[in-house]
Amino acid sequence: MSEIPKHSTVELEILEEAQMKPFWLERVEDESGVSGVGRVAEGVIFSNGWCAMTWLTEHPSIAFYQSIEEVVAIHGHEGDTKIHVGQEVRAPKT
Repeated sequence: MSEIPKHSTVELEILEEAQMKPFWLERVEDESGVSGVGRVAEGVIFSNGWCAMTWLTEHPSIAFYQSIEEVVAIHGHEGDTKIHVGQEVRAPKT
């Protein structure tokens, strides 16, 4: 796996063998006013490194990325979004 950018706040649990890992995005600050703050998306890293992610916002969508590093580069907002990897993802409280 390639190195995660230094500005990233990804918390990655390294596992001995490749397996699927859940992740979720926690937005600390929402500059655009679109996604809000708190847990805004959740996804999975497949054993081959590809990721699928869905937004938990008013306008939900699903996207695919070649790696978690791409998710960080696109949605990390230089630390304004924390990406938690390998932790259990529970349904958001409504």
